[in-house]
Amino acid sequence: IQALEFLQKNSKKFSFARVKMLPVSGAFHTRLMKSAMQPLSEALESISIQEPLISVYSNVDSKKYRQPEQIQHCLVEQLVSPVKWEQIMHTIYERNKGKKFPYTYEVGPGKQLGAILRSCNLKASRYYSNIEVSEDETNEET
Repeated sequence: IQALEFLQKNSKKFSFARVKMLPVSGAFHTRLMKSAMQPLSEALESISIQEPLISVYSNVDSKKYRQPEQIQHCLVEQLVSPVKWEQIMHTIYERNKGKKFPYTYEVGPGKQLGAILRSCNLKASRYYSNIEVSEDETNEET
């Protein structure tokens, strides 16, 4: 945290365009999560994973999950692998000429996925909608 605070305080010195601390509860998708890989693998081995009925894409290789073994492996690798948002967007929205794009909804605070979609595929982004849900609204229902 000290190193991040230092970088934030000295952002102009290092010519950072923007510095923002992300409100996350762990160092997910980094090598700092390596110690969690084995416990997660054991937990996943204790449950039955079925082939998805809908398209689900892996953050590890940006491909569709198909086989339960592949899902288990990719979920464990996902702990320490960077998220491949742009690659997933290209995979999801790849279309033959004339084929319509699917409607895409981003539910929750922010519009980051929409921004990524716009930068990857402007035509597909025309079918994007954001449904804003704040933390306060979520907490009221629980």
